[in-house]
Amino acid sequence: MGGKWASSPRAVCEAADTTFVMVTNTAALEGASQGPDGLLAGLGAGKLLIDMSTVGPATSRTLAAKVREKGADMLDAPVSGSISMVEQGKLSIMVGGHRATFDSAKPLLEDIGQKVTYIGENGAVTAFSGKVEIGQNNRTMFTQLVAEELRVPVSRVNVITGDTGRTPWDRGTVGSESAPILGTQFRRAGAAAREMIVARAARQWNVEASRLVVRDGRVSDPGSNRAATYAELLQGQELTEIIPKDIKPTAPAQWTIAGTSVPKVDGRAFVTGGHKYLSDMKLPGMVHGKMVRPPAVGATIDTVDASAAQAMPGVTVVRDGEFLGVTAPTLAAAERALAAMKVTWKEKPGQPSNAEIFDFITTSGPSSYRAAAAT
Repeated sequence: MGGKWASSPRAVCEAADTTFVMVTNTAALEGASQGPDGLLAGLGAGKLLIDMSTVGPATSRTLAAKVREKGADMLDAPVSGSISMVEQGKLSIMVGGHRATFDSAKPLLEDIGQKVTYIGENGAVTAFSGKVEIGQNNRTMFTQLVAEELRVPVSRVNVITGDTGRTPWDRGTVGSESAPILGTQFRRAGAAAREMIVARAARQWNVEASRLVVRDGRVSDPGSNRAATYAELLQGQELTEIIPKDIKPTAPAQWTIAGTSVPKVDGRAFVTGGHKYLSDMKLPGMVHGKMVRPPAVGATIDTVDASAAQAMPGVTVVRDGEFLGVTAPTLAAAERALAAMKVTWKEKPGQPSNAEIFDFITTSGPSSYRAAAAT
């Protein structure tokens, strides 16, 4: 079929279902994968990245977590062999990743490798949070709590936040609830998952779970010297049991990871302005909106002169009953259009002023408001 040049690593991933990458070291892999034209930018749901680079396990785990964050999958497949062996299709390839992914990609690997060996999962841990990171460092906190309960290094944990297609609804990111509420749930979930994995190892080895030791993402039996990683024990299977009510997370006095000082997750991106907040998101065809707010509770629109706003390029005036607003290509344009709107209102008589609002609530408001004000 031949081949064709692509303008960037991103363009390769966008054009292909499966992308192979093979570079000489960690710096080269980071250079090829990061940035607006990197491999990660071109990945999406259903795509596969096969990394055959000369890098360490930690680098592979970090990249795999970022690939999964894009909705794609990854196999790390280091090779043994020379250039001539590549040309002859005689490489030896050891592959880590999900078993099902390996099975589907094996025919491609066998085209370039005479010996293709599956060695298990890549050992990364992914947690999902409906909360979002807006600079308060909750993603790092969640990462530490999960790492603590699962007895794995922080570098192996990736917390995906605010992805509405994959994360649960966690009541929004408000009220300083991340640590006391979701943090507690992460601790409970991590502790339960650890106990489930230990119980699975005990069943497989026919030993008491109490004699098993968990450290660095591995379960070991000192009595028989048997050991296995979480990935080897799970073999790609899901644990979908209900968290027991009496589950006991690790006591803070015994913490070795949580509560300690660790580098902020994606800290460099926050410092350099690379982190994308919700306000930084730009989607194809996206417009910005502003709404006209009434001057008082219960006020209704009397007259509207939107001619000046409608004359502005790209501005649309939206009216739906008592709702009135504008959309525009940029936030600044939407604000200018809003300021150009001329609206008069019909207000209900008897509305309290700012100076009267407290007395109004405590004497005329709902009983719950009066009680709260009284305390």
